Amino acid sequence: MKVVTYATHSEGSFEELTHNKFGVDVVVLGMGTKWNGFMDKIHGVLEYIKTLPDDEIVVFVDGFDSHIKKPLDDLKEKFQSLDCDILVSKDLPGFGYFSRRIFGTCKDDIGSNSGLYMGNVINLIDFLYSVSKQPSNDDQRNFNSSCKDFNRLKIDVDCVIFENVKKSRLNESTAYFVQVPGTFTFNRLLRAFHEYPQFLIREIILLVLILYFLYLHFFNT
Repeated sequence: MKVVTYATHSEGSFEELTHNKFGVDVVVLGMGTKWNGFMDKIHGVLEYIKTLPDDEIVVFVDGFDSHIKKPLDDLKEKFQSLDCDILVSKDLPGFGYFSRRIFGTCKDDIGSNSGLYMGNVINLIDFLYSVSKQPSNDDQRNFNSSCKDFNRLKIDVDCVIFENVKKSRLNESTAYFVQVPGTFTFNRLLRAFHEYPQFLIREIILLVLILYFLYLHFFNT
């Protein structure tokens, strides 16, 4: 079993993740390369797992937000007990309408989070290839678009292996891997302004029109 992350540099919880107290070896992809966007993670992992045996289990964890919370001695058996080919984490409830507009949903109107997932190499290759062919340049949006086409993909709704939490609940989780999505850093704020407005064009146009008519009403009367 391989635990894999993708990070071009050290930020957030990266050092704690890669030097975790349980001695779990975390394979780091992308270090020192140029960041071109969120889909770099998908392409990087896809190319890496093509070099592994088909039956190897691969766990992907986000490099800046994730924490290993307990030993992984029985993780393989726990994964197999869930009777699925691919397991993805359930996303945190976000900003409702805006989260669905930006990221979409996976199954049963539940959003998945592309920062935590696992499966056998042979199944992950098919899934990540599908994700890589989606039209968006956002990995999580593409993740949610592709997951509907994979019947043997499950969302970890009971947070058995993966859990996304708010920072205040980090120490309460009993999952193996816990992520605090969107931990604030200045670099991430800049990336958000660059990456996400493209999915809210309709709302941005509406807001501009409203502001324009308010301007006409209050300043040209």
